[in-house]
Amino acid sequence: MAVALHEHAIGPDKAAGFDAVLQQINIGLESIERCPLSWGGPEALEMQMLLMVELRQRLLRPRASVANRHETRRAYISWIASVYGEPNSRFLHDLLREHDALDQLPKLLADFARWIMTQYPPEHDRILDTFGADITDGGECEKSKKA
Repeated sequence: MAVALHEHAIGPDKAAGFDAVLQQINIGLESIERCPLSWGGPEALEMQMLLMVELRQRLLRPRASVANRHETRRAYISWIASVYGEPNSRFLHDLLREHDALDQLPKLLADFARWIMTQYPPEHDRILDTFGADITDGGECEKSKKA
């Protein structure tokens, strides 16, 4: 039987809880791309994705999170600048609305959630082994072209 993530350090009950929280975050992030309407309008969609990414980064990179509390926010601003070719501190949904491209929001948010994992990897190899693959809840939803 495989040892659960961090079980050696925090005990089996807390390790199982840690695993479950990360699994639910990953399910939520995937759901934002697959089922954006179930998360609300464009602003709500973006804010909820950022919250989940921030929480996931803090769980996966606890030492880095203490040292650099704004890592996720700075990474997001930098990533948006790379997508639009200019530094910008505005939210993605606002930029997409200006370019009549809100339908791209769920995919771009999912792209960021995947990108940040490659740029700011987990501090523990077993975390990456456990959560590097896509985790799905198997549920279906009706996709919409509007966020």
